[in-house]
Amino acid sequence: MDQNNINDTMQNTQPINEQVQNTQQINPQPTIQSQYIQVSSDSIPEEYKPISMWGYFGYELLFSIPLIGFILILVFSFGGARNINLRNFARSYFCFLIIGLIVGGIILLFALLLTGSAGLSSIGSGAVESTKTMY
Repeated sequence: MDQNNINDTMQNTQPINEQVQNTQQINPQPTIQSQYIQVSSDSIPEEYKPISMWGYFGYELLFSIPLIGFILILVFSFGGARNINLRNFARSYFCFLIIGLIVGGIILLFALLLTGSAGLSSIGSGAVESTKTMY
């Protein structure tokens, strides 16, 4: 029986190239078909509706009003808006405002340090020169 099994397996084996070709014919590469899902504006929940370009422009103008805009940024950022897109826009504007204040403060600090040290040295030397010219 062992000899029969060996003969059967030798007859059933195919060269590797033929096996690869057979598997490629059985499992061809999958083709990707794009499918578009059409969604109407009525099927989107209110909290996920996108904001139009003019909406972003209007909110940008509203947030740029000095005191009222800052209050509205805080209200919209921390839960005053049902729309997630508006909440995220207010949060990003708030982060941009904080980063701008930090960078502006650093620039102001360096400007004061540079002008303060130059101003003190010129005041001291100017006072000495002015007393020399008076006598």
